[in-house]
Amino acid sequence: MCGEGWYNFGCSAVCAYLLPPLGVFWRFGCGCEFWICLLLTLCGYLPGVIYAVCMIGFDVPKPGDEHFEARTNFCLSAVCAYIVPPLGVFWRFGLGVEFWICLLLTLCGYIPGIIYAACIIGCEDPHARHAELLEEGGHRSF
Repeated sequence: MCGEGWYNFGCSAVCAYLLPPLGVFWRFGCGCEFWICLLLTLCGYLPGVIYAVCMIGFDVPKPGDEHFEARTNFCLSAVCAYIVPPLGVFWRFGLGVEFWICLLLTLCGYIPGIIYAACIIGCEDPHARHAELLEEGGHRSF
């Protein structure tokens, strides 16, 4: 709906955690995906979140889409982050600063941990991060 790119992807992912139909609407518009998500969310918050994260994370790749593997990684880390926020951040970024911040916030309360995990997983561009690590001399695969 709002165009392609990591910004749209990140915003829809964050919205999928907080209000699942809004995240699906942001990504796909007011189509059948939105109505299914709304119905699942009305039946229970957790089914709506799982549906929204899976729909956004496993969005059908377009021909020549080199980011499909990154989206699969995103979806798995998002599901893990919903259950145990530091686990999802660890899945996506490893044992870095993001993990320790998320662990500290989760120890302070589940809600701060999950909000941080949703924001960092949804809004971080993994390709920019990979390039930044290579410039610093670190060799890490994503």
